[in-house]
Amino acid sequence: MTKNCTVRIVTPQEYPVWDDLIRKSAQGSIFLISDFLTMLCETDLTLKKVMLGCYSQEGELKAIHAVLYRKVAGISMVCNSHFFYNGPVLPIDSGLPRSTKAEEDCTYLMALAKYLSKHFPFFPFDTHPSLLDLRPFFRLGWRADLHYTYIWKLSEFKDLWKKMRQGERKKTRKAQQLFNFKAERWADMGPEFLPIYKKFVSSYKLYPDENKLRILSLRVQWMEDHNLCLIVSARTPDGILRGALITFFSYEDDTAYFWRLAYDVESLKDGIAPALYYTTLEMIAPKIKYADTDEAVSPGLENFKDYLGTDLVPFFTVTSPNYPKEIFRFARKTKGRLSNIKSFVFHHNK
Repeated sequence: MTKNCTVRIVTPQEYPVWDDLIRKSAQGSIFLISDFLTMLCETDLTLKKVMLGCYSQEGELKAIHAVLYRKVAGISMVCNSHFFYNGPVLPIDSGLPRSTKAEEDCTYLMALAKYLSKHFPFFPFDTHPSLLDLRPFFRLGWRADLHYTYIWKLSEFKDLWKKMRQGERKKTRKAQQLFNFKAERWADMGPEFLPIYKKFVSSYKLYPDENKLRILSLRVQWMEDHNLCLIVSARTPDGILRGALITFFSYEDDTAYFWRLAYDVESLKDGIAPALYYTTLEMIAPKIKYADTDEAVSPGLENFKDYLGTDLVPFFTVTSPNYPKEIFRFARKTKGRLSNIKSFVFHHNK
């Protein structure tokens, strides 16, 4: 099925064609645009990128897949760099009958799956919710695990308050009385936010060092410099920062992605979390269609995101058949304990 297409690395001269495909495809997002991928590697020098293109017999770029990885003990350890969907991107739906479109898409996906199986055997990726047909990967032994993200349709924002659970509405009102919510620039509030963020994520057993905080700061600044970022803060009346929500805009798929939320735990009882979400949604609703707040990492967070009036939307984490084998190969080469390997995979892949 793949005899009429070829997979190779896209050259820098072809990046405009890559970006054009991203902007037209249902699977496209800012997180796969060439400038964004380059920025990720420039802000974290341990990262390397490979931009794979599937080309037709006539040399036309038909499908793409971006791979970000680190070399560890000779193994290419693929990661998503803490951003959203990093799966394959297919051509725009041109109105072809499903029979024709399915055949074409499966051809491109099979070619990409074969290349990835050979060159990146340690490779999990998250599909965009619009990509449902993964049969070519299944035929090569890959596995897909079902996950859920939480999305608001912002065209229905006027009805959101009624869709939220009464408890979350009450908490939001309380927070709006106690805190001042406003949009701020990273240069002004970033130094105040980072200590709050570091303490906040430690409750999830994540312990970013100074280098990781530096990388986060550089990436937020880059997005802000490109008018792709909104930071909504919550401050006390005397100006003390209690929390903030960082949102990135992806006009490629008309979606705002809630990227980083952090607040001091003492403010949780005052409703700061739902109020930051609601205030941000209120600010962005006029200019974008959707807001995506990513999957929840615990049953409590699942319930919280349900209470905010979201729609539950499935996506998949796809894992190569060599994934477990490569973990243990890595463990043998580094003489590491399995617990250390699990820690590496968690911190660098989610």
